[in-house]
Amino acid sequence: MGKSERQTKIQELEKALEAKVICFVTSDRPNIEPAASFMSRDCLKMLERHLPIGEQYDTLALFLVSHGGDVDVPWPLVNLLRAQCKKLQVAIPYHCHSAATQFAIGCDEIIAGPRATLSPTDPTMNFRTGPDESSPVMQVGVEDVNAFVEFVKNTLNKEFASHGHEALNKLMDRVKPEQLGSINRTYLRSKLLIAKMLGLTSKKYSKEERDKVESHLTTAYCAHAHFISRNEMIEDLALPVVPAEKLGIDSLMWSLYEDYAAEFNSREPYDMQRELHSATQNPTSVRLVGKYIESTSRTDKYVQTLTLQGAGLPNINFTIPVLNPPVDPAVFQQLIQHLMTELNNQLRPFLVAKKIASFGEWQTE
Repeated sequence: MGKSERQTKIQELEKALEAKVICFVTSDRPNIEPAASFMSRDCLKMLERHLPIGEQYDTLALFLVSHGGDVDVPWPLVNLLRAQCKKLQVAIPYHCHSAATQFAIGCDEIIAGPRATLSPTDPTMNFRTGPDESSPVMQVGVEDVNAFVEFVKNTLNKEFASHGHEALNKLMDRVKPEQLGSINRTYLRSKLLIAKMLGLTSKKYSKEERDKVESHLTTAYCAHAHFISRNEMIEDLALPVVPAEKLGIDSLMWSLYEDYAAEFNSREPYDMQRELHSATQNPTSVRLVGKYIESTSRTDKYVQTLTLQGAGLPNINFTIPVLNPPVDPAVFQQLIQHLMTELNNQLRPFLVAKKIASFGEWQTE
């Protein structure tokens, strides 16, 4: 399906919700790099273009599908949208994880399809293990550090006061003290944002309800990868969820998601090796659509261009003997080109694909 079909479905969604609808969808295609598929700060600038200054809406709905991204995005995003509406909705047909979940809890209403899922919002931080840009990156889950300290406390019990420092020293051998400080600040900020997001909504949460949401989005599910089902949103978190079936738009929301999934090629994992082997040139360029921000007024998409090069083959040299009688030079050149093409095709499966360049840009359709 193309742009015109998506626009028609967005109009139908607007009519059903009686709201201005903006779609914010990031790719869920397996194996593509985060820059192409995550919620990032540049997305805020693109969303602004869909909201003319001074225009106010009774209800504004964000159709959102994302596995998350930059933890600095949800707070300015929810405030950007709230500044131009009385009521803020989020329509979730599928995955709405991590940073996307943090945005969702700041909405007055969550329109959730039967396959909608949230996730815990405890962030993961990346640290380089050396001073160079090429140094390997170590991922540290904020709650993993807290869980380790809690484990040591529970294991040592009364001995923690006298021997706990030994375990903490082991932790600091792995993660630098200043990095642990950053992890703690991020942990405290994550909890603060949950409280601030809930405070923005029209639902008045009691302290017990706020604490329950905070607990489930940080520690209670014990894993960042836990998919919070629609039933859990209602029963565990007591969020203001409206089932999409109740509004008769569950099929419409899923159909719109499928249109974006087709643009992302979501059903086929990205395989750098396969992309190189199917190309006719080495090096070759690959274009991946990673994000869409779309409304009835305009369409913006983020495209990541990768340059792949195959390496690992021996340097093949050969000499051409003097031919007698001589061969027409034009015919001879065609034979050489044919030989090199055949040789390249035969050896292509043995090439090892490497990414040698990557850049992304927003394009307006």
